[in-house]
Amino acid sequence: MSPYFRFIHSFALASLRPGFAGLTIDYKSWSDTTREDAKAHSDDHLYVYFASKAVAEKAVWDYAAEHTELDVATVLPAFVYGPYADHFPLPSSSGLGTNGYVYMLIKGGMPPTPPPFVVDVRDVAKAHVLALSVEPKPLGEKRYIASAGNLSWHDAAVAVKKAHPEVATAPLDTFPDLPGPPSTLDNKHTTEQLNFGTWITPEQTMIDTTEGFAVVEKSWA
Repeated sequence: MSPYFRFIHSFALASLRPGFAGLTIDYKSWSDTTREDAKAHSDDHLYVYFASKAVAEKAVWDYAAEHTELDVATVLPAFVYGPYADHFPLPSSSGLGTNGYVYMLIKGGMPPTPPPFVVDVRDVAKAHVLALSVEPKPLGEKRYIASAGNLSWHDAAVAVKKAHPEVATAPLDTFPDLPGPPSTLDNKHTTEQLNFGTWITPEQTMIDTTEGFAVVEKSWA
């Protein structure tokens, strides 16, 4: 019987580094955000949310350093999109999560502009399952970035309209430029250590999410 107690903890890209700094971000990258930073930005709920993810992950690894019987892995997803599982209740119109951005896109709206990091929810689930079988590694080695690549809302609209010309996104020439050079999430460590295989492309994720909304909308009727 293994002397280790293994668990996988989900965090977020907020535990990493800035999204519009032209950086290459890998599993060794960390956010510089502190608890004090979060308190200083208490009126910005999004800042506080992301800061909490960064601070919480550091706390988990600090705890693991003190409790060597724990075999810890963390999964750090990009912005998560994708179709809803058919064996769970479908969401209400106010509970779409990050898929709400895609819904806004396909209804002709202009989603906010977070860093264009994209991962499919099905790949996030896959990363969690695969991480369970990885044997103990040195502390911090089992940080797994889950990201399939970058995709701007303009390029997402192009992909969706190519698959479904009837979808009325905003005109392609109205999408704003990104606020800075996008960083890149390097998933090589995850792909190799988890023997991950092929990631679902960001374009396919957007198409599948769009198609899934046909079923979701019927549930609202």
